[in-house]
Amino acid sequence: MNSKEGDHLIVARDYFPNSVAWVNKREEWKAFVKTWERLEEQVKKVGFSFDPRFNSVFWAYSLANLCKEIVFGFCWAEAWADFYKNKITEGSMPSNAVMQVSFYAGNCITMIDSCRDKLALMVWAYFCPFNPNEKEEILIYEGVLERLLAPVKFGIKLEGHQEFIEYLEKIKGDDFKRIEKYRHLKVHRMEPQIEMYQTGPHQEIPYLVPLTTSESIQKFKDRLKEKYPDPDFRETVFERCKIEGVPFSTIPVKHQLWEYKTIRKHIEKCMLGLLEATAGCWNELLKRQPLLK
Repeated sequence: MNSKEGDHLIVARDYFPNSVAWVNKREEWKAFVKTWERLEEQVKKVGFSFDPRFNSVFWAYSLANLCKEIVFGFCWAEAWADFYKNKITEGSMPSNAVMQVSFYAGNCITMIDSCRDKLALMVWAYFCPFNPNEKEEILIYEGVLERLLAPVKFGIKLEGHQEFIEYLEKIKGDDFKRIEKYRHLKVHRMEPQIEMYQTGPHQEIPYLVPLTTSESIQKFKDRLKEKYPDPDFRETVFERCKIEGVPFSTIPVKHQLWEYKTIRKHIEKCMLGLLEATAGCWNELLKRQPLLK
């Protein structure tokens, strides 16, 4: 980190308390903190129980840390975003990608996707003593919910699981699908780029790919025809697009550009939904053995 970046960090810190204050006002966060304090206190009272259902408590501790990390990342992403927008106006730069915002927002997204799976696994651990070291025994969110909704389909018998379904069904929908999409791109495709302001075609990269089918070549020629009416000039352009006899064309990289305002909305809704669902599931654990004593 150079001295200029260090100075920016000092200034960005001024915006961090505003983000924290926003979170502290949310009822979802208040309920999360209150329920976690109750659960911690109850665990201290009952101690370790030689009961496989107690495995869910270990998942609860893991969840508590993960949820706090998501909130921490969200607050820092917001602080850096506010700092940048107060310093740089829209339209004054060709690109408005901010490394610090991408870092914290990207981490939030990855952890949100993981947190949803872990919340489902906490619930599943209450009903099934699966081995967390065996990959084939670890389910994802959809797998747990499917088994809770239709246990007979999987040849299992469950009791008292309906209450958990209510909370797990709160953490699905379009916002979570967008989070999953971003995480998939981050892991398996070109790194998504978060822009502080509205994105546009001028920010797309000219990614070159070969045209290897007659259909793709014809589509390319049709685009050239729309752009260049003169057939001779059009043929010259087409020939110049060849590399060792193979025609190449530029394509936009799908879903590479994300506006921060949009991704922030998805993060916020998913984060608050997870806080609410987590607190709800913790409350259910507190009503049951082995914590109920």
